Amino acid sequence: MNRYQTEGLTASGSPSAEEAACGTAQDETQEPDGTQTADSPLPAFVHHSQRAVETIQINGIKNYPPAGTADFETFLENLESISRADQVEKREIRREKDYLVVTLGYENGEKENLFFFRPEDGEDWYLQTGDGRIFEGAGFITDYVNIEEAAFGPEPQEGFALFMEPDELKQSAELTGRLKEMGVFFSTGDMRALFADEMRTQRKLWETEKEALEAAAEELTQRMDQYQYALQKGYAPTEEEIDNRLEEITARIREASNFAEFETALKECGTTCERYLQDRRELYRISLATEKLYAAAYEEFRLGNDRIGDRVCGDFTEYWTYYLLDVVYPAMESYNENTLEPLLKEAFYISLNSR
Repeated sequence: MNRYQTEGLTASGSPSAEEAACGTAQDETQEPDGTQTADSPLPAFVHHSQRAVETIQINGIKNYPPAGTADFETFLENLESISRADQVEKREIRREKDYLVVTLGYENGEKENLFFFRPEDGEDWYLQTGDGRIFEGAGFITDYVNIEEAAFGPEPQEGFALFMEPDELKQSAELTGRLKEMGVFFSTGDMRALFADEMRTQRKLWETEKEALEAAAEELTQRMDQYQYALQKGYAPTEEEIDNRLEEITARIREASNFAEFETALKECGTTCERYLQDRRELYRISLATEKLYAAAYEEFRLGNDRIGDRVCGDFTEYWTYYLLDVVYPAMESYNENTLEPLLKEAFYISLNSR
């Protein structure tokens, strides 16, 4: 047991990502028992009590700094040193979307989240508790986190590359054009175009056509399960968000040093960058929804929620893996059986018999 213990925090378990919304500090009043409040002399944040801090997690990195080390003890000492922010000043302080989360784990298994943030255009760091109280003098967090490299959100998922090499782009544009001529368009309710596009990738990875077809079907099943689950959770992207993503990709292509090669490849296929991306618009609807689901899962883990069922996950990669295996995919069994499998069988049959 470490010698630094805490009180004054409500350790009722880690809040969900939704409960960790940004906000200003709440005003407090003097308690009848004389407890220090907002109108009392500014108290230190941490006091001794019967609850020992056993673990520290910083921004999703578990057991950091490691328990029992000098860095661990120093971190807790730093928590003891900070004070409540001045009442006049703190009404102007607001935690924005970029913040660091520190999760304290107690000996009884409970957890408490502390939010470290720096206001826009400000230099000073503050700490906010789950009940909205704000403390100043929290700059010591920069001794543990490289702010320039800190992840305020998840790393982009592999496979969401913004653009391809010119030769690959030409192959993709040619396929998209052929599908349009056949009256087959990218859609979340018709797997033919999505399956053909996935086959273009899988064919390079497998020795036989049948293996590539099976791999394409498995990849699309996982992708559509994630997409449909994201929709159920309210993560459908808006048309504006899709437009913004397409504009972002267009801008990056045009800024590329080999843009002339991209332009030539698309021109040879009878299309333009903007038209090609619009033809594939539904792909970005799917990827944006899944990115939102991924980001929400990351935020849950960052807030100290590291369990999937009875499994305690050591890092976010493990958490995301078992979130999909134990939560998302089982929830999509009915969708797969009644909707997706018939669509995939049709796309599979057409692809197998069109060569």
